[in-house]
Amino acid sequence: MVVGRAGVIPGAPSANQPRHMSKPKMINKQQILRKLMLRTAPVLAAVALIALGSANAETVRFESSGAGSGSVLIAGTSTLHDWEVKGDAVHGFLVLNGSGSGDATLDPTQLLLDGTPEARVEIPVDTLTSDNRGMDRRMLSALNASDHPTIDFALDSVRSLEGGDGGEAEAIGELTISGVTRTVAFPVTIRRNDGALEITGVAELVISDFEIDPPRAMLGAIRTGDEITVRVTWEPVLTPETD
Repeated sequence: MVVGRAGVIPGAPSANQPRHMSKPKMINKQQILRKLMLRTAPVLAAVALIALGSANAETVRFESSGAGSGSVLIAGTSTLHDWEVKGDAVHGFLVLNGSGSGDATLDPTQLLLDGTPEARVEIPVDTLTSDNRGMDRRMLSALNASDHPTIDFALDSVRSLEGGDGGEAEAIGELTISGVTRTVAFPVTIRRNDGALEITGVAELVISDFEIDPPRAMLGAIRTGDEITVRVTWEPVLTPETD
């Protein structure tokens, strides 16, 4: 028995009586490992699928800026004669997403149709000129170039053209002229040219749709027509990959 200051503690083991110790539970490491694997397997599988998708997906970016980045031809009519305005600057970028975007052997038009392309294009108004300086001044005034120095296009989608030759598609997007935006659709062709693309689009436009008053001359005796044809050839260059 054990004697304390308060007396005898009944039922306490004596010094010669062995104490009864509970045996510790044995930890089964294999069972714990199996449970851990079962719990983490779905997470690991999801991570593997995401990694595999990232490896297969590609993003390729093309850009252009400055003189020589493309060509612009705007043709129209007037009460006196037909006229043309030309330019040599098409700024912007095109991003091709999806598997195979970087494969130079694949049809770039099909990449536009299969992937989710993103594109923004702008044409500086002051780079557009004709053979008549007076006409150029009237054009810049009509386009309100001081407040809206660029003609802008933002791509929304691309769809195939019925009866096309495989190199053609239809681009749909938002065209902004003189600060007024309209949705337009027009045919485009796209071809590879070494490390660049050559994209050509032709759009038939009505300039009054953009709230532009057709320019006049000779006190209104000469007036330009309301319908114009815009032909743009854009040559964005493949940009190097960056981390």
